Amino acid sequence: MKTIGLFFKFLATSLNFFYYKNKVRKIDYFNYKRLVHPNHKAPYGFASVINYGNWKAVAKLKGSRFNFIREYLEHGLSFFQTTESAEYLGYINRKGIRRIYTFSEFRKHVLDKYLQEKNLTDRCVLTVGPYIKGADYFYDESHRKKIKQKYGKIMLVFPAHSFFEVSTHYEAQALVDFIENEKKHFDNVFICMYWKDLLDKQAEVDFYESKGYVVVCNGHRHDPKFMSRQKDLMELADLVVTNELSNCIGYATCMNTPVYYFDQHIDITLQDIDKIDDSKDKARAECKQMFSTISTEVTPEQRRFVEHYWGPWED
Repeated sequence: MKTIGLFFKFLATSLNFFYYKNKVRKIDYFNYKRLVHPNHKAPYGFASVINYGNWKAVAKLKGSRFNFIREYLEHGLSFFQTTESAEYLGYINRKGIRRIYTFSEFRKHVLDKYLQEKNLTDRCVLTVGPYIKGADYFYDESHRKKIKQKYGKIMLVFPAHSFFEVSTHYEAQALVDFIENEKKHFDNVFICMYWKDLLDKQAEVDFYESKGYVVVCNGHRHDPKFMSRQKDLMELADLVVTNELSNCIGYATCMNTPVYYFDQHIDITLQDIDKIDDSKDKARAECKQMFSTISTEVTPEQRRFVEHYWGPWED
């Protein structure tokens, strides 16, 4: 009976996934009110690989279709060096998995160690570099050029975002003060809000829009077009700004878009994984050192930093 119940749960969530996938597939990053739905779900048991459309990008990078039964990928970059972090992001230990994809040799070392400790010698870890390099653009080149002509020189800001049951808080006014001081060098400011914050933090959205900023969104985390929208935005941007150590730093850098790290205190609740080790704090300190100056181009030192954590890529 339990097996039957799980099957119907998988079936129901799969139907939900395909319904919302098709509902929003043509909606772009400017139409965030139509793009994000609180009931959007991933097929039961496959959320880790479905998130952000990563499987589509990884399939392109490895040159073959992604096998959802035999293959697994880490859906987000992890800076942790302890083996406990291997299970935090998904189901690396699921029966039947044979190939595991991650970003870099830095993370592969951690996962290899985990597999050895758990005696999971029937599977291997493969690196593919920054996933976004394998993602398709949302719009074709001609349409992207029209958007660029309309908005001109763009500062694209990724504020620290909440996720799962984890809530993230920061002083938005401090970030806005920085933006206001620098926006004279740009024609427009885009604020890329995460889907969960668009649903839960309307006051923050209103605050940014009251400043004349353009609020954009990549989509729900289960949306296969998430990374395609993100890739468009990062190509359109002349500078990416963020106040948190996150994927946008590596993704923007590998697309040759300069990044500025705005250092400010971030309150994060329920982040138990941070108790495992202080690896992320060390990486954040490195990031602050690498990206604390506004630049018009990616420096060799910044590229080396990103290649270490996200893996190398071809320009």
